[in-house]
Amino acid sequence: MRFPRLATLAVVALCACGGDGGSGGPQAASIALNAGDNQVAAAGAALPESLAVIVKDNANAVLPGALVTWSVTAGGGSVSPTTRTTDAAGIAKTRRTLGPNAGTQTARATVSGLAPVNFSAVSQIQGAVNIANTTTGPLTDSVLATKAESLDVLVTNQLAAPVQGVAVAWAAPGGTVSGSSVATSATGHSKVRYTYGTTAGAQTATAQRTLGSGTGDQTATATASGLPGTPLVTFTTTAQLVASITIADNSFSPSDVTVPLHTTVTWSWTGVNTHNVTFTTVGAPANIGNMTTGSASRTFDTAGTFQFHCTIHPSLMTGSVTVNP
Repeated sequence: MRFPRLATLAVVALCACGGDGGSGGPQAASIALNAGDNQVAAAGAALPESLAVIVKDNANAVLPGALVTWSVTAGGGSVSPTTRTTDAAGIAKTRRTLGPNAGTQTARATVSGLAPVNFSAVSQIQGAVNIANTTTGPLTDSVLATKAESLDVLVTNQLAAPVQGVAVAWAAPGGTVSGSSVATSATGHSKVRYTYGTTAGAQTATAQRTLGSGTGDQTATATASGLPGTPLVTFTTTAQLVASITIADNSFSPSDVTVPLHTTVTWSWTGVNTHNVTFTTVGAPANIGNMTTGSASRTFDTAGTFQFHCTIHPSLMTGSVTVNP
């Protein structure tokens, strides 16, 4: 008579083995941005609002206790804390401190097995994000010739609006600029003036940008500390040697000159007759047409010997420019 009782116990034991299969409860199925994206703050500062995500389960209910990992993905700086579990509302937060440079900086929130959520912020230095060269150029003149011109940069924020009062540091390797630190104006521009060179003796004008004694490209730079992209703006000016040939009546003086590469040769008319400078060598600069007064210049950027003459007086007026590499 005990068999029915044994059968009942077996059924109870079998039922006790059912349930959720050992899953341990609801699982994280989604993570979404909740707050704190697209903030703007000074470089190195903490963002005013925490970064926050919300985690839900596969029934689309908020999920408390989910582990969220936070990390910086671009721009430096930090997040604190780096891990946090979601609260009763399914939300986890962290504080973001920006890195030292200006520009876009990013952070990320991750829950294991789910696609991460990315946060973006704009870091500014004195309200600025970008610096760009706005100088009118190229700038070219002769070594030791005085010609004042402005070097110009434009500083803007993340909306491309000009920013006033940003300290821009200027430098000129091999020369000088008119100011080592010039704040941007109301239109966002910082400018310095420079001159290509000085002569011996008393100086009455301020030396603004002095080219060195060599020929070729020479540079000045402008930096706004910490700005991204092209934080170092470089300006290139070209120094050239100038050789002179005088055109008197029916003669070139000197008739033959030897110069280094990239030299500018100037022909000056001093007589009363009309003459021209016509080259007969392939690869020479453009001819100089008939003139009676004034001057004209040609720059020689190719090595070789370039013959020239006056077509009005071809037997009397010949010459050459020899360009050494």
